Amino acid sequence: MLERAWADDGTGYGGYNEIPMVTHLVDYSPKGTTVVATGDSIIGHLKATTNHMYASYRRNGIAFTYARFGPIDTMYAVGCSDKSIDLVGAKSAQRLRNIPCGFVPDRISFTTDCTRMIVSGHGSGTVKVIQLSTGNVVQTFAADDKVCVDMTLSTNDSLLATVGGDGTGRIWSMARGEQLYTIRQVGGKGLTTGLAFSHDRTRLATGERGYLAIWVLPGIAYVSSDVSDATWSIESIDAPILPQADTIDFHQVAMGERRDTVVEIVLKNRSDHPITVTDEKIIGADASMFSIRDEELSYTILPGETRSTELRYTPSREGVAHAQMLFEYSEAGSPAMVELKGEGMTSLDVPSEAGQSAASLQMVVTPNPATASATIDFILNRGEDVRIVLTDESGRDVVVIADRGMEPGQQSIHVDLSGLASGQYYCVVSSRRAIATRTFQVVR
Repeated sequence: MLERAWADDGTGYGGYNEIPMVTHLVDYSPKGTTVVATGDSIIGHLKATTNHMYASYRRNGIAFTYARFGPIDTMYAVGCSDKSIDLVGAKSAQRLRNIPCGFVPDRISFTTDCTRMIVSGHGSGTVKVIQLSTGNVVQTFAADDKVCVDMTLSTNDSLLATVGGDGTGRIWSMARGEQLYTIRQVGGKGLTTGLAFSHDRTRLATGERGYLAIWVLPGIAYVSSDVSDATWSIESIDAPILPQADTIDFHQVAMGERRDTVVEIVLKNRSDHPITVTDEKIIGADASMFSIRDEELSYTILPGETRSTELRYTPSREGVAHAQMLFEYSEAGSPAMVELKGEGMTSLDVPSEAGQSAASLQMVVTPNPATASATIDFILNRGEDVRIVLTDESGRDVVVIADRGMEPGQQSIHVDLSGLASGQYYCVVSSRRAIATRTFQVVR
């Protein structure tokens, strides 16, 4: 159903006549309250709930190629014909900043924390990552020798996909700046301007002339395609439920012990109705080492509400374990997924090759509970490298206390806790052959 239309030909639709320009690109603000409509030399600012164009943005002698909001409602980016990007206030329609980029931008995207901007443009085969605080280019990715046709970021900013003018797609690691995979055309006619990651980052959709292809990551296995005409643009589905954390890392846990943590899934629902999670399950090769405490068969999450799920990791073997936790629901974007990771270590006393005890990590933290400081005491039977770290309940490293070689004998390490908030923490002392984990409380 057509709810509202703005026209530029003097006739209007349904009585509206608001935009004195030819519109070739539109974008919503993240909260859906503002629409920016891009013309050749003007950008209109419109209230999404009314027929009112309340402001416009122009620059003398400058044509506009692209406009895109980032994660915040107050600002959007504009590609300009003078090979630069304008950051524009959504309410004021005033330029906040101009950032040169070396080409005329035709694609602009933001990282989810709005600290970096990813840009590609006419006459350039590169994609540039620009630090917004400084305006400096901090990374460059080569999509092609001559032209980058399209590019897109994954939902957690970890992956970048590009398509060059030769039809070759490339997938890059944002953290390492390295190319991970190369994908080639399926139908023999070359990739076109269409790229989108699924929200769980397990699939990539690519457009071709005559094909819409779905690829599975990692390994880039081609799955399917079915489209009868050229695919020029692909929009990914905004999943209503997204986990707060993409990965839950339990870090090192001694075999025979366990570690519990809590992960929250946050409803990001653009509709006005509740979402029912019909199933929670853990899959993967090491799924048996992870478990859900107090598992419920189904539950409903209201718009804006958060839900906590407590997980447990109990290693049954040495080495790194991987699994995935799925939250299934009856909406587009299901299931939501969280990566689970942990590393099983040998028991605290490990016999060495000479029948000696390699590392006796009989560790204690005092006082417990602690306030401003604490002392970690343990005994090493031989000199070796030892790492001591404090983690929070999610397994995230909070403070690295020591990471160095230590002499054999009694060890007593003083720890300053003044920078930690009240709560439960884990003290993890590990060497090459053994590990000890102790829970302690910080109170204020």
